Amino acid sequence: MQKDEDILLDKKPTEEIKRDIIQCIEKYIDVKLQPVFNYFKKKRDFYDMSFL
Repeated sequence: MQKDEDILLDKKPTEEIKRDIIQCIEKYIDVKLQPVFNYFKKKRDFYDMSFL
């Protein structure tokens, strides 16, 4: 029988991995919330125009 061996993955420093994860989360949030931001921006612009 073969001796159990750990699978060696690409070893990155933990700070780099954290940064990558944070960037992915920020990108996901930006993509998912963009329609909501656009909606509120249109609403704000509408109200700004209505008070002129």
